[in-house]
Formats: sequence, structure tokens, C-alpha cells
Amino acid sequence: MPTTLTYLGHAGFLIEHDGKTICIDPFLEGNDLATHEHGQIDADFVAFTHGHADHFNNDGLSIAKRCQSTVIAPYELAMYCGSQGVGNLEPINPGGAVDLPIGRLVATSANHSSSYEGQYMGACVGYVLHVGDHAIFHMGDTGLTADFDLVRRLEQPTVCLVPVGDRLTMGVREATVAMEMLQPKIAVPMHYATFPLLTGDPAEFTPPGVDVKAMSAGDTLELD
Repeated sequence: MPTTLTYLGHAGFLIEHDGKTICIDPFLEGNDLATHEHGQIDADFVAFTHGHADHFNNDGLSIAKRCQSTVIAPYELAMYCGSQGVGNLEPINPGGAVDLPIGRLVATSANHSSSYEGQYMGACVGYVLHVGDHAIFHMGDTGLTADFDLVRRLEQPTVCLVPVGDRLTMGVREATVAMEMLQPKIAVPMHYATFPLLTGDPAEFTPPGVDVKAMSAGDTLELD
């Protein structure tokens, strides 16, 4: 059964396997580069990495409510989702994991901040999804951190969704070092060009020994 990865733009992805879909950090309304609207997306699970509005917003909440999706998010953010009418919650924090029908989802530390409309929203995380023959690491918004060595040892990611935009996350230089630490087969650059501040150029992201798949919003990649 193939696993497919669809890029929604910015840091948003759909991962589909064996009839199940997880949507991570959709940012569609207000994103000029997005090609989807939230009403076009069906998902069994919606995962948020942190509370910033380009990751957590009406798009993800609307998908979760319409589809009765299970929402996975850091604890404080998950509780906020519950206060907004989401009924199916799986709170998580760095170092924890949850077994879902699509696969095992592991939360990793992300070196970043998290708030929504001035309210603290708990830890920032990345997610490693063990699905089929793959371990897909959505790194979230993060700077370079030595924790990536532990992620490689414990989770052995085969595909990394890696921020390269600089200023608010890693830039190309730091992301290249991160790939040396994580040693995936495939890297997909994300979190660049959406705003003028995000100046990192994915064309300059060429980590040795890693197959870089630069995707445009709306593109789908089928993983072997």
C-alpha cells in the first residue's frame, strides 16, 4: 500500500496511507501560495506542532470539526482545541507517542516558541510518523538542535520535512547540518517564501547524500 505526501504550502502536509489521512499544520486562508481550501480537505487526524497562526488556525479547526477528526497537539494547545468545540483529542508533549490507525506518531522537541492570540500554548513539537515502511519527520518550526542526534538514534527518519526559510526557523545552512545529523533518504524543504521575512532559498539546500524533493503547494509525492 503506497504512502503519499501532499504539500499544502508553508509547513502544511497531508500524509495518506491505507485509507487513512493525517493533516499537519494546514495554513490556507491568508496564504497566497496555497492551492487548497479547508473545505476540500478530509482528514482522520489533524496534528498541530505549535500555536502560531501560520500553523494553528481556522483551517485546521474547521477540518477537525467537519470531519470529526482526532486532533493531536501539545497539551495546552489540545486543551484550547477542546474549548473551541473539538471533541476528539490526543494531547501530547515532547518525548511522548500515540498509536493511531495510520501509524505511530512520536513527538519530538522543537526549538521555537508557541502562542495564539497572546495566549501561551505550551511546548513546540515536531512529529515522526511511522507509517508503512517509512518514518516521516515533520520537524515543525525549529532551530538547529543537538536533539536531532537522538531522533536519528531512536526513530531513524527516512523522510524529513525540514524548514529552510531562516529568521524564524533554521535557514539553509542549519538545515544542511540537521540532515547530516538525521541522515534521511529524502528531504522536503518547507516554511520558506510565504512571507518576506522567510528568505531561505530551497535551491541552495543540497545536503550531501540526501534526495531533496522541492515541492510546490498542491504537489503530491508517492513514497516507495
